Amino acid sequence: MYHSSAVAIVHGAAGEEQYRDAVVRDPRVIALRDRVTAAVDRAMHEDQVQVSIKLKSGKTLEKYVEHAVGSLDRPMSDSDLEAKFRGLADGILSKTETDRLIRLCWDIGKLKDAAEVARASVPGRKSAKRAAS
Repeated sequence: MYHSSAVAIVHGAAGEEQYRDAVVRDPRVIALRDRVTAAVDRAMHEDQVQVSIKLKSGKTLEKYVEHAVGSLDRPMSDSDLEAKFRGLADGILSKTETDRLIRLCWDIGKLKDAAEVARASVPGRKSAKRAAS
């Protein structure tokens, strides 16, 4: 929670990239992470959050999230799912491989062999159909 809060402020995101060693050791992130505090409010639901940021000027910024993205009340959209997958696949699959795997997943009901999805998830491996041609 402390690291996630700090990187969200410093990087504007708290995705897979923000948990790499270089970011965890970034002095700006460390300094801010050390200033984050947390309080449990048992009246809040598990997918809710209230964030307050006190600026050096004394001004306080506040944000309340009633339902986190990915919760039952605020499910991820198709583009949210694709963006998350792209972030997780970055550095493992090429952009072309990632695009292909996403297409296969969306079309899984139309595939003659669902194992094509598993084969497409192996970096640098072409599908059996493409490799045979």
